[in-house]
Amino acid sequence: MVTPPTTAECRSQHVGTERFASQSTTTMSESYNQVVDLIQKATVGFDHLFSDEIEDAKSVFQRDDSSFHFLGLGVCSFLEASLGMEVRL
Repeated sequence: MVTPPTTAECRSQHVGTERFASQSTTTMSESYNQVVDLIQKATVGFDHLFSDEIEDAKSVFQRDDSSFHFLGLGVCSFLEASLGMEVRL
């Protein structure tokens, strides 16, 4: 028969979790701030893109290695390819 753990045993298993939780929260807030920073940087590139400044947008997107910047580069490549197929430009 299995006996449930005592209160002391439960407490000993959770020693240090407060410290871990505070470190985890700090890491999450730093991570959040980094993501916000990357989105703000990529937004500059998208602003160029929406202003039909594809070369400026590409230079902004090539500055960082985030998924937002790679998405912007992909959009630039797609637009260049699709506009290159236009006959009447």
